[in-house]
Amino acid sequence: MNAFTPNKPAASASAVLALVNPLCSSLDAERVAQRCNKLAFGLPDNPLAHFVCLNLYVRAALEAFMGQSARTAFTPGVLAADITEGGNTRETFRPARWLLQDGSVMLTPLRWSNSGDLTSLATTNALIRVTAGAEQFQRGSRVEFVRTERSG
Repeated sequence: MNAFTPNKPAASASAVLALVNPLCSSLDAERVAQRCNKLAFGLPDNPLAHFVCLNLYVRAALEAFMGQSARTAFTPGVLAADITEGGNTRETFRPARWLLQDGSVMLTPLRWSNSGDLTSLATTNALIRVTAGAEQFQRGSRVEFVRTERSG
């Protein structure tokens, strides 16, 4: 498998397992996962899609695997700036910064040109949920988001 094939995971599940546990280095990811009692994840190679999947799905699975309650629940917040979307036919997530201001969670959407844009991910601490078909959210609108930073 070419690691740079569009719409394919950037790393094989067996490579992920090998990083988690060097004893699990077989190329048969399913057999390795069963033998080593480990989880394996294949993530998209697109930076934003990778970031979203990591924070929504992988983090929840790892927390459950460790016996912790999931901290990936969506939280309500208020937009500090407008978001204009193209009416995407599926749910999407926008990088943002959240902060507590006067007792309210305020979300500032970060500049984002496309899903391969890494610029905003360096300062992202939240993902705003944008529902399918949404075209615009105005400043002051209530939205849902998930925190992406590690919380104590």
